[in-house]
Amino acid sequence: MVKSKERGAWLTIWLSFILISFILTGISSAGFPSQFPAWVYPVLGFISILNIIFIIFLFFWKKWAFYAFLTSVIVVFAINTYLGIPIYVALLGFIGVVVLYFSMRSRWKLFN
Repeated sequence: MVKSKERGAWLTIWLSFILISFILTGISSAGFPSQFPAWVYPVLGFISILNIIFIIFLFFWKKWAFYAFLTSVIVVFAINTYLGIPIYVALLGFIGVVVLYFSMRSRWKLFN
Protein backbone atom coordinates (compact mmCIF):
# COMPACT_ATOMS: atom_id res chain seq x y z
CA MET A 1 0.00 0.00 0.00
CA VAL A 2 1.28 3.45 -0.92
CA LYS A 3 1.36 5.78 2.09
CA SER A 4 2.23 9.10 0.46
CA LYS A 5 1.28 10.74 -2.79
CA GLU A 6 4.21 9.41 -4.75
CA ARG A 7 3.36 8.79 -8.34
CA GLY A 8 6.24 6.43 -8.95
CA ALA A 9 8.57 6.28 -11.92
CA TRP A 10 6.47 4.05 -14.15
CA LEU A 11 3.22 6.01 -13.77
CA THR A 12 5.08 9.28 -14.32
CA ILE A 13 6.76 7.90 -17.45
CA TRP A 14 3.48 6.51 -18.80
CA LEU A 15 1.53 9.73 -18.17
CA SER A 16 4.34 11.71 -19.83
CA PHE A 17 4.35 9.35 -22.81
CA ILE A 18 0.59 9.67 -23.24
CA LEU A 19 0.79 13.45 -22.90
CA ILE A 20 3.48 13.73 -25.59
CA SER A 21 1.56 11.32 -27.83
CA PHE A 22 -1.58 13.44 -27.70
CA ILE A 23 0.34 16.64 -28.29
CA LEU A 24 1.81 15.06 -31.44
CA THR A 25 -1.58 13.63 -32.44
CA GLY A 26 -3.22 17.04 -32.05
CA ILE A 27 -0.55 18.65 -34.22
CA SER A 28 -0.61 15.94 -36.87
CA SER A 29 -4.39 15.96 -37.21
CA ALA A 30 -4.37 19.65 -38.10
CA GLY A 31 -3.83 19.48 -41.82
CA PHE A 32 -3.01 16.22 -43.48
CA PRO A 33 -5.15 15.27 -46.47
CA SER A 34 -7.30 12.24 -45.84
CA GLN A 35 -9.51 9.64 -47.39
CA PHE A 36 -11.93 10.26 -44.52
CA PRO A 37 -14.65 12.93 -44.33
CA ALA A 38 -13.53 16.50 -43.63
CA TRP A 39 -14.94 16.50 -40.08
CA VAL A 40 -12.73 13.64 -38.88
CA TYR A 41 -9.42 15.42 -38.31
CA PRO A 42 -10.81 18.47 -36.50
CA VAL A 43 -12.83 16.18 -34.24
CA LEU A 44 -9.85 13.94 -33.51
CA GLY A 45 -7.70 17.02 -32.95
CA PHE A 46 -10.24 18.36 -30.46
CA ILE A 47 -10.33 15.00 -28.67
CA SER A 48 -6.53 15.08 -28.51
CA ILE A 49 -6.71 18.50 -26.83
CA LEU A 50 -9.25 17.15 -24.34
CA ASN A 51 -6.98 14.16 -23.65
CA ILE A 52 -4.06 16.49 -22.98
CA ILE A 53 -6.22 18.26 -20.40
CA PHE A 54 -7.31 14.94 -18.87
CA ILE A 55 -3.72 13.70 -18.57
CA ILE A 56 -2.63 16.97 -16.95
CA PHE A 57 -5.41 16.52 -14.38
CA LEU A 58 -4.19 12.97 -13.75
CA PHE A 59 -0.83 14.49 -12.82
CA PHE A 60 -2.83 16.45 -10.22
CA TRP A 61 -4.42 13.27 -8.82
CA LYS A 62 -7.92 13.74 -10.26
CA LYS A 63 -9.73 10.43 -10.60
CA TRP A 64 -12.47 11.90 -12.83
CA ALA A 65 -9.80 12.53 -15.48
CA PHE A 66 -9.25 8.79 -15.86
CA TYR A 67 -12.96 8.28 -16.56
CA ALA A 68 -12.97 11.21 -18.97
CA PHE A 69 -9.95 9.74 -20.77
CA LEU A 70 -11.67 6.35 -20.96
CA THR A 71 -14.77 8.04 -22.40
CA SER A 72 -12.69 9.75 -25.08
CA VAL A 73 -11.11 6.42 -26.03
CA ILE A 74 -14.60 4.94 -26.41
CA VAL A 75 -15.66 7.89 -28.60
CA VAL A 76 -12.58 7.49 -30.81
CA PHE A 77 -13.29 3.75 -31.04
CA ALA A 78 -16.84 4.55 -32.21
CA ILE A 79 -15.51 7.03 -34.79
CA ASN A 80 -12.98 4.51 -36.05
CA THR A 81 -15.58 1.78 -36.47
CA TYR A 82 -17.93 4.26 -38.18
CA LEU A 83 -15.13 5.06 -40.63
CA GLY A 84 -14.73 1.39 -41.44
CA ILE A 85 -11.43 0.83 -39.71
CA PRO A 86 -11.09 -2.89 -38.93
CA ILE A 87 -12.26 -3.73 -35.43
CA TYR A 88 -8.93 -5.27 -34.42
CA VAL A 89 -7.17 -2.00 -35.37
CA ALA A 90 -9.78 0.15 -33.61
CA LEU A 91 -9.37 -1.93 -30.44
CA LEU A 92 -5.68 -1.01 -30.29
CA GLY A 93 -6.76 2.38 -28.97
CA PHE A 94 -7.69 0.72 -25.69
CA ILE A 95 -4.13 -0.41 -24.98
CA GLY A 96 -3.12 2.97 -23.57
CA VAL A 97 -6.05 3.22 -21.19
CA VAL A 98 -5.58 -0.39 -20.02
CA VAL A 99 -1.89 0.22 -19.30
CA LEU A 100 -2.85 3.45 -17.54
CA TYR A 101 -5.41 1.65 -15.39
CA PHE A 102 -2.94 -1.02 -14.29
CA SER A 103 -0.32 1.68 -13.68
CA MET A 104 -2.75 3.63 -11.48
CA ARG A 105 -4.30 0.66 -9.71
CA SER A 106 -1.88 0.50 -6.77
CA ARG A 107 -2.31 4.26 -6.22
CA TRP A 108 -6.03 4.46 -6.95
CA LYS A 109 -6.91 5.58 -3.41
CA LEU A 110 -4.58 8.56 -3.75
CA PHE A 111 -6.66 9.98 -6.59
CA ASN A 112 -9.58 12.15 -5.57
